[in-house]
Amino acid sequence: MKFHNASGFYPEIGISVLVDKSLIVVGSYNKIRMHDLLQELGREIVRQESINPGNRSRLWHHEDIYEVLTYNTGTEKIEGICLDMSKVKEFRLNPSTFTKMPKLRFLKFYSSSFNGENKCKMSYLQDPGFAEVKYLHWHGYPLKSFPSNLSAEKLVLFEVPENDIEQLWDCVKHYSKLNQIIHAVCHRLIAKTPNPTLMPRLNKVVILNLRGSKSLKSLPSEIFNLEFLTKLDLSGCSKLKRLPEISSGNISWLFLTGTAIKELPSSIESLLRLEYLDLSDCKRLKSLPSSLCKLKSLGVLNLYGCSNLQRLPECLGQLSSPITLGLTETNIERIPESIIQHFVLRYLLLSYSERLQSLPSPLFLARGCLAMQPFLGIVEHTHRIPHIDHMLALDWQKKRKNV
Repeated sequence: MKFHNASGFYPEIGISVLVDKSLIVVGSYNKIRMHDLLQELGREIVRQESINPGNRSRLWHHEDIYEVLTYNTGTEKIEGICLDMSKVKEFRLNPSTFTKMPKLRFLKFYSSSFNGENKCKMSYLQDPGFAEVKYLHWHGYPLKSFPSNLSAEKLVLFEVPENDIEQLWDCVKHYSKLNQIIHAVCHRLIAKTPNPTLMPRLNKVVILNLRGSKSLKSLPSEIFNLEFLTKLDLSGCSKLKRLPEISSGNISWLFLTGTAIKELPSSIESLLRLEYLDLSDCKRLKSLPSSLCKLKSLGVLNLYGCSNLQRLPECLGQLSSPITLGLTETNIERIPESIIQHFVLRYLLLSYSERLQSLPSPLFLARGCLAMQPFLGIVEHTHRIPHIDHMLALDWQKKRKNV
């Protein structure tokens, strides 16, 4: 929707008209569906624009795109390209390829293959290019930095999974409208620390995904102050040892899976809207701050695989809403009485918590709470349930939508 708004198509009106005429259906997660014949009709209209693919407004067939990019036959007519790289052989881009497409608004190089690779090779990109791009998805982006005139002022969605980027924008001056997603799975992201001066310019970002940035060692404190940031994913940042002090923030989802964090700052209490905190597989985590108990919105606390964690804050029972507590494969020895007494448990996951000696008695749980323990044999071990973390996340999303 944001892409269409940015392109001047007024989708709220147009989509409602198409729905009323039964030409499209808007399903779950706002996914738009249409009949295959209607889709083919639209594609045929585009094909009729020219016998030469380089003179068409939209390119989606891999053979057409391969021809245009390989032989550099693109023109100013092209506004959108969507290429499944798993369907083509490796090819090399001419540095001037995108200078011939000044109206390009939509560029998506993706791979439908699970172990997909970037088939599009290049040594550099010649300016100008990407000046009008609003949607950019490039799986395995091959360069170390982005084009200098890639306008973050116009970008609505920006995804570059599985890349080797070392520097986020050096020359771009305007970031104010980058207001949807930065998905930077940067395995060598900015060497050590994101440039602090970048933070104010990303103030419209909603989701910041730095998953798998294995060289990331620290974060600027300003990252938590981004006004619209609601989801921060630092999973797999294996050299990240601590979080900065937090003064404020609107983050609802915080993923720290597999980081080297030993403790959380007590100032985490400032994240008053935090609902989902994932610390799974933080092998060095030794304790949790008592200030965690002040997070009144917290609904999921996942500590799966935190093998050095031996105790929980006694005040967890002060949480105001039922919580899903994942303690699988931890060294927790006891469950605080307050958690049980105040009916704050929704799910309690305890499988393979070998040092856990007993549960408080009587075991009063919130309605619908399920205690899964190897010594009780209830249900099955969470270790055997595939993708338990994703199940927790999806379950929590559903519950939030029903509130």
